[in-house]
Order: sequence, then C-alpha cells, then structure tokens
Amino acid sequence: MREAISLANLSRTFWRRKSLIFAAAVLGSCAMLAAWQVMPKSYTAKGMILVKSDEIAVKELQGTFSAVAVDLPLVRSQAEALQSEGLIRQVVQQLRLHEDPDFNPPPPAWRAWLEERLSFASTASGPVDPVAAVADDIRKSLTAMTDGRSYVVHVEYKGKDPEKSALLVNTLMENYLQTQISGRRSASEAFNEELSQRLAVLRTKVDEAESRVRAFRREHSLVASPLGGSVDVQSVSELNTRLAAARAERAEAEARYQQALAAARTSSTSSAEVLASPVILALREAEAKLIEDRAELAARFTPGHARLASVETQLADIRARIQDEAADIIASLGHQAQVARAREQELNSLIASLHSEANESTGAADELRALEEEAKAHRQIYEAFLTSAEQAGSAQAVARADANVISWALAPVKPAGPGPATLAIFAGLGSMMLAFGGVMGREVLADRGFNSLEEVAALTGLPALAAVPALTKRQQSPARYVVAQPNSSLAETIRWSLAPLEPREVLESAGRTILVTSALAGEGKTTYAASLGRLMAQDSRRVLLIECDLRRPNLRRTVGGDQPYHLQDILERNCELHEALNVDPASGLHFITGRRQTTNPQSLLQSEAFQALLRDARRHYDHIIIDSPPVMHVFDPMILARYADSVVVVIRKGFAPRRDVGEMLRRLSSATSASVGAVLMRADGKTWDKGIYNGYN
Repeated sequence: MREAISLANLSRTFWRRKSLIFAAAVLGSCAMLAAWQVMPKSYTAKGMILVKSDEIAVKELQGTFSAVAVDLPLVRSQAEALQSEGLIRQVVQQLRLHEDPDFNPPPPAWRAWLEERLSFASTASGPVDPVAAVADDIRKSLTAMTDGRSYVVHVEYKGKDPEKSALLVNTLMENYLQTQISGRRSASEAFNEELSQRLAVLRTKVDEAESRVRAFRREHSLVASPLGGSVDVQSVSELNTRLAAARAERAEAEARYQQALAAARTSSTSSAEVLASPVILALREAEAKLIEDRAELAARFTPGHARLASVETQLADIRARIQDEAADIIASLGHQAQVARAREQELNSLIASLHSEANESTGAADELRALEEEAKAHRQIYEAFLTSAEQAGSAQAVARADANVISWALAPVKPAGPGPATLAIFAGLGSMMLAFGGVMGREVLADRGFNSLEEVAALTGLPALAAVPALTKRQQSPARYVVAQPNSSLAETIRWSLAPLEPREVLESAGRTILVTSALAGEGKTTYAASLGRLMAQDSRRVLLIECDLRRPNLRRTVGGDQPYHLQDILERNCELHEALNVDPASGLHFITGRRQTTNPQSLLQSEAFQALLRDARRHYDHIIIDSPPVMHVFDPMILARYADSVVVVIRKGFAPRRDVGEMLRRLSSATSASVGAVLMRADGKTWDKGIYNGYN
C-alpha cells in the first residue's frame, strides 16, 4: 500500500523535484524580464492641490453669492471638477495635444485601408473631433482623488512621455485655479451691484419710518420716556408688577395663618410655622425627655409615687408653655396677613387712579409705540446688513481661488508600476508556487484508488478474484442484466469470481457463508452481492441473500421483494423466517431485506437470534451471502466477519483511496481468519484478459 500523505512525505517529494521547481522559478523570472523589456512604458506625473476654507458668508445674499465652508464633500466635488470634460478640452487646445502623435497617433495602415474601401463606415458616424477624442483618452488616464481624511486633492496622469505628462498636470491645475478666479470675480461684481441696491432700499425704509415717528410726536405733543413709551403707561405697568407681588405675599401669609389656626383648633402644634420655632423645638425635646423618664419610673414605681407625680407636673407645665408659644406664633401670623391685605388694597387704589388718568392718552401712546417698533426693526436690519456687507466687501477686494497648488508635477524618472527586479521576483515566486502546486497535486492525485486488477493484487496482496466490467448507460443495472444476459461478459465474470478464492470442493460445500463488503459506500457491494446470488440461484444452487446494511438498506430497490417483514422482525421474534423470506421470480434467489435502523444495530447482529438464523440457514441453503455495511464507516462488518467462511472485498475502480483500502484490510484481518479476496468493480470492459471473461454464446 502507498504511504499516507504527510508533511514529511511532501517535503521529500519537493526535495526530489527541487530541480524542476527551481527551473520553473528561473523560467518565470526570465519570461517576466523579457516581457518588461518589450512592453510599452508609462509614466505617472503627480501634483497636489490644497482646498482652502477662508470664505466669508453673507447670510442676507446667500441666494445670490454663497460661500460654503470647506468639508469633505466639497473636496470631492473639486476633485470631480478637475476631471471635467470642458477643463480637459481647454488644456488640449492650449497645449495643442491633438496635434501631438503621442496623444493622437495616426491610425494604423489596416484601418486606413479599410476606411478607404468602406467609405460608408466613416461617413455614417460623421467626422471625429480630434480635440474631443484626445480629451476623452486623457480623461481615462487622469485621476483626481482625496484620501477622505484631509483637504488635499491628488492629481495624477499616466502617459507615455514623462515631460509631457508633467506639463499636462501642471497646466490642468493652473487652468483650474484661473477658472475659479474668473468665476469668483464675476460673482464679486454681481454681488457688489446687488449690495448697493439692497443698502439703498433699506436706508430709504429706515428714513421713512423715523420720519413718521417724529411727525406723530409733534402732532400729539407726546414726550418720549427714557425707557420708551408713555410715562403713565409705564407707571401702571410697574404698579401692576408690584401688585402681583403683593397678592402673592398676601396669599402666602393667609395660607400660613389658616394652617396655624386649623392646627390650633385640633389642639395640635404640627403646622410648619409652629414646628420651625426654635422655642417649640426646645420644648418638644424637653417633653420627649420627660415622657421617656415617666416610662422608666412607671416601670419601677407604683402609680401615685412622689417621683412620678413630679414628672407629671413638669410634663403638664411644658405642654402649657408649648400651647402659649403656639398661640403667640398664630397671632404674629394673623398680623402679617393683615399687613399684606392692607398693602394690596393700597396698590389697587393707586392703580385705579392712574388708570383714569392714562385712559385719555392710551390710543395715541399705542400707535406711537407701534411706529417706534417699526422704525427700530428697520434700523436693526439695515445695520446688520451693513456690517455683513462691509466684511464681505473686504474679503472680495482681491479675487482668489478656493484652492492653491502645494506641489507642482515633476517629470517622473521611473516608469509607473513595479520595477523589473520586483516583477521578476514576483514572477519567480509565482512560478515556484505553481510548481509546488503541481508537485503537490500530482502527489495527492496519485492516491485515486486502484485502476486495474494488477494493482489490487500487487498492492493489497489479496487474491484478485475478478474485474467486473462497467455497463453502458443504455444497459440495465448489473443485477438485472446478469439475469437477462446470463452468457454476457458481466455474468461470466461474476459467476466465476469466487473460483480463485478457495478450492472448488470447499466453495461447493453446503452452508458456506460469504461476506460481501467494501471500504466506502457507493463501491457496488450490494450490486455484486445481488448479481452473485442471482447467478448462483440460476445455476440451481440454494442461495440465501441477507441484507445486513441496516443503516442504508438498498436491496429491495436492487432486487425487489414484497414481504412486509424484514431481518429485524425475525431477530425480534415478530415473525418466522419463512414470513420474511422473499423469492426472486427471475432467478429463484431467496433473500431477506433489512429495515432502516440507526440505533445500535450491532446489538442485533451479535445477538443469539442472528446466530440461530445463520445456523438454520446453513442447514437449508448451499450458500449464505451477507451484504455488509462499509468497513470504514461502521463497526458492523467486524461483527459479521466472525460468522463468514469467505470475505469478498468490493473495490470500485478509481474510487476508494488506497490508504482506506489498506485500513479496511487491517481491520478485517483482526476480526476474522476467513479467506479474503478482492473484486474490482466498473473495470474497463476491453481488458477482458485481466480478470474479465468475454462470455460465449
């Protein structure tokens, strides 16, 4: 068997192939150097523009002249403006790049020849503008971007000539700044014109409003108060404020007085004013102390004792003093409430007298106040606008761009992209990795199982029983095909597949048990077992096929069967053997199917009932074929191998890895001493002399 793939094995394989790997690396590096020498070079010229943020915003004219503070969206918009088609066309025309063969090369000869003979192809699309064509090509190679963290715009152009690339970038940045300056100058002129018009209109409104105020005062003989408005009206307003305060004081005083009275009527001193008195607090503390002493003496002396009577007398005296002090506080509160009511009444009388005097001039004063407020509003608008306009005017005195160049483009010395040494290194590494991958893939793909019967015999040491040929897609399944074509190469190969395993007299002895298994699922063990059983039954042998793959039962789909009972029913004493026995009408094969069971099927297979079933079958049948699960998946085949006289290992061509087949044989050798042989399934039918019988009619 082939050694398992490991890191050590791969290392040894790579060392054996070191010359191939090194040659691939050198060849890749040389190929990259040769390609770099012949490929056209391009040079990247780089410049940088810094976006400034020294604008003065005029809120009153934002609809006409808006100066926006710098932010990242503005920086990105300026980067987009640097790549605008109009600006690039301006540069193309200024530098006459449409006449430069580096930017506008002549068409190839084949294209000129084709256009000459197919004139309709060129006339259909119309004449091509060389300026627009060159500008479009430049735009594809031009980038203006920002890193998103600063106000710097990086301008890069990749061209064939380093000097021309740098000149193009510098001209583009210079023209962009000049375009901004021209735009700001035009905006400044329009701004100044509108500014003058708006200031004149606002000044006229202010003068008219102040003239109306002066005329109204003269007409009604009103004198202005230092605080603004009529003197009488201001006096009433002040008195109303004082009256509101007096009412609040009166309400508060009455509330305190009423609360104290209510507490006095209930013989309580719990009102806020009474409780806040320092004298009351001291008396309350003395009262609490006497109550505590009385309780202590009552526990020690009988009622009427002299000391208890003394404490009671002191306690009554303190409570009387508390009541007297509370009465004094209530009287003081009543006096305060009376004073507050008198003050409120006085203010009411004064306000009533002023109202009668002010009623005569109220209408004129209200109208004057409205005129003064209107004039004041116009004055404030005018002064605010004038201040902002002066600030903006000073900022617009010199027209300048929103950005400036902080790095002019220089002619690049080296071509764009990685240098030849870097490319050669990466190409060598890439070729080396490809070589590593090829060697590793070959090593891994080498373990694709067995492809011939000779390989099976040579690498496993088992008797090579047969190479069962594969059927075409148009043919039936093998189990049905051997019945329909009993003299075919497939039928002959399976019929005599057991001959090399044991002597003829041993194989034909009654009650021989044959275990059919495989390393992995899908190798065709059930197909082989069903085909072998049908052929033996056709040859007038008494054959019983037992399906013991209880996790994935597949025999009913391969052969058929109509009995409602299965192998588990026999082992669990739910039915007799003949009740679960199916008979194949095409061949006479007797078989027992299994029911899917995933919960510990090993207990059934190693039970006394299963052994009894085999003993009974040996008395009635010549051959018992056991269809087993794959060895590499479950432990069931190790149990079944103990009951077998012969074991047939089914190996599908190019399917199960050799290491899995080797592990399967190791497990079987530890479980049984029966003879073991191998059958190669789906072999190439043309190699009839390598374990395949051609058949003969």
